[in-house]
Amino acid sequence: MYDITDDMFEIQSTMRKIVLLSLAVTTLLSYGCKKIETEYQWVDLGLSVKWAKVNVGSATISEYGYYFAWGEVSTKNRYSTGKYKWYDEEERITKYCSSPTYNNPDYLTELLTEDDVAALKWGKGWRMPTYDELLELVRNCDSK
Repeated sequence: MYDITDDMFEIQSTMRKIVLLSLAVTTLLSYGCKKIETEYQWVDLGLSVKWAKVNVGSATISEYGYYFAWGEVSTKNRYSTGKYKWYDEEERITKYCSSPTYNNPDYLTELLTEDDVAALKWGKGWRMPTYDELLELVRNCDSK
């Protein structure tokens, strides 16, 4: 008899990463280039990239802004695997997949421009942070 426990653990682990990235995306946005003149400001926290002072969809640092799932550029009312743009009816991740368990992995760890809400909404020079950049932020900064 097939035991799906290991597969379920991997799915839950991947979905936790997606949720972490989705939540982190609404917290801060990464700016990894030289400063260009835009209406959005960044702050240098002494990390590998600079971070936006506000979230996409907010005007002040105290506002949450809009919520987006990883690799999606539209907000929605409900966030689940069934509603995730890159998750199909056969329960496979179709893009931004790094595990053969879920499909043929493409190993994309940085968003393509067409899937990057910061690049699309804020323009040239702005992009969403990678998983490693988010971990760097969490490990090296305190929230206040």
